[in-house]
Amino acid sequence: MVSADQARQGCEEIPLAELADIDLLLPRTYNTIRRLVDEAFLRIECSARVVAEIESSTTLAAAVADRFGSTILPESAARVLADTHAVNLSRIVEPEIEAPLALCLSGHLPLSVPAQAVKAILLELVAEMRGNRRT
Repeated sequence: MVSADQARQGCEEIPLAELADIDLLLPRTYNTIRRLVDEAFLRIECSARVVAEIESSTTLAAAVADRFGSTILPESAARVLADTHAVNLSRIVEPEIEAPLALCLSGHLPLSVPAQAVKAILLELVAEMRGNRRT
């Protein structure tokens, strides 16, 4: 969760249920992140208080920084936003919100040498991420 609310400062982890009563800025319902967030709220039998649907990352960042509401983003996007704005990041821990990841390869065309290098790096990163989640 990304928020400019000073009350959230220092809150490294937060259960999703605690977000049910705060104003959220989320993408439209067809967006994968929004779908995952809505499904997570359903699992805990709550609903999100979405005060605005914002597609543009620039507009979303400005709205969060100006305290129009908070948002839920993948960690990588949240960190980029935190690098450029005075916002707080909190990891949602109950329930975890996970997105599937797929690496698609051609079944009949060989990978170029650069593509093989990218594949190796991606597989290494995924293995590292999976290892970190177990600790």
